[in-house]
Amino acid sequence: MVNLFFKLSEKLRYLMIGGLNTIIGYLIFISLTLILEGKINYIFIVLLNYVFGFNVSFFNFKYFVFKSKKRIRDEYFKTINSYILLFFINSFLMIIFQEILKVGLILSQGIIIIFMTIITYLIHKNYSFKKESTVEK
Repeated sequence: MVNLFFKLSEKLRYLMIGGLNTIIGYLIFISLTLILEGKINYIFIVLLNYVFGFNVSFFNFKYFVFKSKKRIRDEYFKTINSYILLFFINSFLMIIFQEILKVGLILSQGIIIIFMTIITYLIHKNYSFKKESTVEK
């Protein structure tokens, strides 16, 4: 079964693992929102969600999606940088949904997740877990 999973294309593995990460992250976000909404600013809820979900996502993407063999430390710090950028994009979109469009917090994040999934894949593929070029010189 495991061998069959790794024979799937990278994009399909990303959709499966990323989908699982997204569901877990969204459930964490909903839980944090139900507990903390009205007590702290919604941007801090987004931040806490990123903090809780980061390590699970990192290891899932490293080993199951991109099958990276590079040193954990190097990719971990690149992934932290990626998630800082992703957090700011997510926060910017959340401000638009909350302050301008007046969409509920949980629905806003649900919509934003769709956009963020595409951006996350592109950043991880081209930066966090970028494979070395094998072009001959």
